[in-house]
Amino acid sequence: ITKKGVMIVLYCEEQIMDLKSALKCQSMLAIDKTYNLGKWFVSSFTYKSVKVEVKETRENPIMVGPILLHDSSFETYHNFFSIVKSVIGSDQNIEIGRA
Repeated sequence: ITKKGVMIVLYCEEQIMDLKSALKCQSMLAIDKTYNLGKWFVSSFTYKSVKVEVKETRENPIMVGPILLHDSSFETYHNFFSIVKSVIGSDQNIEIGRA
């Protein structure tokens, strides 16, 4: 597919519930941009899970959140952020902007 603006968002309910818990504890939400798969790119949110702790370090592990398969245009990123924000819910204080 070569149509500009095409995107696929991947997540599961367990990820979203864990992500919500992390955000309530003021865990940082980051986006890892971008892994090139030919004409397509993969970007993913990452966060520290507050529900899990590494025994040896007593640190919360970094987890993969929602994933975006896309064409790397600004519009697909904006749409991805908007979708994730709506799935997480309006009770979370998430700022979305252009870097």
